[in-house]
Amino acid sequence: MTAIFNRPAILPGQTHKIVVGLQDGPVKIYLTVCEHNGKPMEIFINSKNSELAESMGALTIMVSRRLQDGGSVEEIAADLEEVPSAMTGHMMNGGWCPSIHARIGRELLVHVKKLEAA
Repeated sequence: MTAIFNRPAILPGQTHKIVVGLQDGPVKIYLTVCEHNGKPMEIFINSKNSELAESMGALTIMVSRRLQDGGSVEEIAADLEEVPSAMTGHMMNGGWCPSIHARIGRELLVHVKKLEAA
């Protein structure tokens, strides 16, 4: 059994704006990554797109739980990269991204690399 994360009242974080061009037009997603002791500890995902609300809510809970249980961002991003979608796969700088889930995993990696560089 893993230790339960005792969340402080305030955690610093950064919000990343992700724009995904889909068939119906661009979708803006805001990914907030909160840190504890210099490591990502929880995320929040928001979008005005109501069709994504359920999926993004579940993803928020599951990724945050894995981070709090000591999962690495690299493992989480690799798992999210495996999620394909005929609806949300899109082109981005660097080529094809199979889903919004994969895009969020990639953005988590970007966040960690910025933390490591600081």
